[in-house]
Amino acid sequence: MTLPARPPSFTPVSPVARPDMPWPELLEPAAPSPTEPRARRRVVGALLGLVAAAMLALGALALTGVAPWDREPEGATALDAKLERAISKAIVAAEKDGVALRVTSGLRSYAEQEALWAEGIETHGSEAEAARWVLPPDVSTHVEGLAVDVGPADGAAWLGEHGARWGLCQVYANEPWHFERVTKNKGTCPAPLPDAASLLDR
Repeated sequence: MTLPARPPSFTPVSPVARPDMPWPELLEPAAPSPTEPRARRRVVGALLGLVAAAMLALGALALTGVAPWDREPEGATALDAKLERAISKAIVAAEKDGVALRVTSGLRSYAEQEALWAEGIETHGSEAEAARWVLPPDVSTHVEGLAVDVGPADGAAWLGEHGARWGLCQVYANEPWHFERVTKNKGTCPAPLPDAASLLDR
């Protein structure tokens, strides 16, 4: 077998060669572009920057357990859909009974609840006493979009009597205006807690 001519510096990787495949030519390396080193430095710099940012982010995550992009306190962005449907139906039914019923407070932001909590402590003198009427934002169901306060008084009383038709129950005995959806439609509401203070111990 006659091998095609090849440059003397070429070392075949295999002792067997196919005559129908020409040996590759050794190409002279192209002269580098004057802008190539600068462009390469920019790309390498950008990659190193991304690596450093990732390492910092992972370091923060390892130290705090919270990703740096998720440091803001959590809370709902809307009232719970089932709760919203239930209270809407209750308002219509109350109106048919000639009773005014409206939501006086629903979804609250973390900051709003935090301000109410601070005000409650100042008003009542201690966290334990304040918790009978207002909860910190980490515990409040208002921040989760799972609670509504209703009024006026006769509307709240009507909902206390009929709310279980839509799963709406008065949760605290001392807050006849505070309702959450804690049972199924036409279910039975559990007995209300005396107040919310017991939730701080859970």
